[in-house]
Amino acid sequence: MSQERMKVLEMLAAGKITAEEAEKLLDAIESTSDSSPNEEKSEEKTGSSTKKLKYFRVIVEPKDGRKEKVNIKIPLGLIKAGAKLSSMIPKSAKDKVNGALGEKGVDFNIDELNSESLDKMLNALSETCIDVDDEKEAIRICCE
Repeated sequence: MSQERMKVLEMLAAGKITAEEAEKLLDAIESTSDSSPNEEKSEEKTGSSTKKLKYFRVIVEPKDGRKEKVNIKIPLGLIKAGAKLSSMIPKSAKDKVNGALGEKGVDFNIDELNSESLDKMLNALSETCIDVDDEKEAIRICCE
């Protein structure tokens, strides 16, 4: 991870900038830096044009009369940076996170989180959206 990206993430974590400001800075860093041959980018190919994916989006719309609506739009750059930072989490902390997730019924192992597996998931989401629709709410998860 570049020093510029790390600095932006540190400023975000310290509360010196907002998530929107961090997104703009990360986009600016990405557009000015030459991409290395080893760097994989999440892209959606449609015919002859290529659209670069920028966001992971989760939308929850209640159907049972509640007015609360969730519409989360997370820059993919932040998610990828977080995956890289997860390698710096101590083993004991990872074990606690995995245990807590397991207690909640979430079958996820934070040790398996890396940029390659994340890229595969994001690329899969670029081709389709996950829609869950029941009597209480409609949930949509996708990359755009």
